[in-house]
Amino acid sequence: MKTRPYLCAALAAAISCFTLSAVAAESQADAPVDVSATGLAQQARAEDASIDRGIISQHAETIGAGQVSVNSYELLFAGVTYGFTDNVQASVSVLLPITSEFPLAVALNGKFVVYRSPQTVLAVNGNFDYGSTTSNSLVYDSGSGGLATRPVTERAFLFGGGLSVDHHLVQAFSLHSSLQIYGVGGQFDTSAVTLGNGAVVTLTGGFTIRANHFFKILAEVMLPAAISSQSGFQTANGALVSYGVRFYGRTVAADLSFIRPFGGNGDFTEFPLGLPFVTFNARF
Repeated sequence: MKTRPYLCAALAAAISCFTLSAVAAESQADAPVDVSATGLAQQARAEDASIDRGIISQHAETIGAGQVSVNSYELLFAGVTYGFTDNVQASVSVLLPITSEFPLAVALNGKFVVYRSPQTVLAVNGNFDYGSTTSNSLVYDSGSGGLATRPVTERAFLFGGGLSVDHHLVQAFSLHSSLQIYGVGGQFDTSAVTLGNGAVVTLTGGFTIRANHFFKILAEVMLPAAISSQSGFQTANGALVSYGVRFYGRTVAADLSFIRPFGGNGDFTEFPLGLPFVTFNARF
C-alpha cells in the first residue's frame, strides 16, 4: 500500500486549524466543573470529549451515558462510540476506502467499568479487529502449466481484551495504565503492518498534565511483546513512545502528537521527533 504522507500532513494541518478554533471557542463558553461536588474523575469526563482514550492507548473512562462520540485518526481511520451507561460503551471503527489500494480494516471494542471512585476508574475491555488485503501475485496455473498473475487475498484478525486504570492524583495530573492481550489468526502483510498466527501482549503506561481548562500534555510508553506460534514467546526489543498535546472541550477535542519507536532495527533519522499523529473527536 502506497501512502502520500505530505498530502496527509497538509490535510491534517488544515483541519487542525478549524478543529482547534472550535475547541478554543467552546472552551471560552465552558464553565469549570465543581470538583468538590463531582470528584476528579467525573470532572475530567465532563470536560474532555476524548477522555476515554489516550494517544494510541485505551483509557479506563467512558464518554458517559447516552453520549455519542465520532472520532478520526489521521483522517483515514474513523469510528463511532456510544455510551449505554456511565460504565458501559461500545465502539466501531473502519479504515476509510480512499483508494482501491487501501486494505479493509474494521475494529470493534467494548468497555465496562468495574470500579469507580472519585479519583480512580478501573475498566475491562474486549476487542475484535479484522483486516484483509488483496494484491496481484504470481501463482502456478495448472491449465497453462506456467506462472500467471492472480489476485490473492490475505486475511487476519485480532481478538482479546485487557484491563485499564485511570488514577487522578490531583486536578492537574493523572496516571494511566493498560494491559492488553490479543490472539492473532490468519495472515496479513502490507508495507505498514504484518500479522500472523500467534498472540500479542502490550503493557502501556502514561500520564496527562492538565495545563488549563482547554489544554493538556500527554505522554505514553508502550512495551509490546509477541507470542509466535512457531518460535514461542518473544519480547520486543524496544518500546513505542508517544507524546503530544490535546486541545479539548466538552464536545470537541484534537490531539497533535508524535509516535516514535525506540530500540529494534528501525531507522528514524528522517523523523527524529517521531511520526506525526493527529486525532479528532466530537461528542454529542
